[in-house]
Amino acid sequence: RAPGRSTRATSSPRAASSTRMASSTRSADITLQVSQKANGNYRPGTTLEVSNSLSVQGQANSAQDPANLLSLLWRPNLPKGWTITAVSGEGSPSLSPDGREILFTAGRLPVPLRFSYRIAVPADANGKHQLSTQIEYIQAGMSNPAQLTDTVTISE
Repeated sequence: RAPGRSTRATSSPRAASSTRMASSTRSADITLQVSQKANGNYRPGTTLEVSNSLSVQGQANSAQDPANLLSLLWRPNLPKGWTITAVSGEGSPSLSPDGREILFTAGRLPVPLRFSYRIAVPADANGKHQLSTQIEYIQAGMSNPAQLTDTVTISE
């Protein structure tokens, strides 16, 4: 298992944002903080923008320097029929060929890192839905990838 710790939480049904933290190394002196926010409620048949950020809290040593983020993969888990149509932001994000993962291709990933993706909402969508994401990353000095998860609930 990776040296990180996974967390999963759901924001309140009225909130369309979520911020979660998880330890990224064996020591407790650095913490990665993940935040995702759906920009408003969704409307069937339109698109919805989701803003995301990854930041660091705590004191880093040279092996944990947030600038040493070597790899980052963002896996949104969307409701059935919802699709990612575009990604933009820091770290040169790009959509994988199957459209299910966001890959960061910058040679040196900035931290804090901010980006967004746009989702096509089906015309027949209704009710509350959860947008969850799994983040997989490697920092210098880590032998295995670590993972974080986060969930936000959105309404029509």
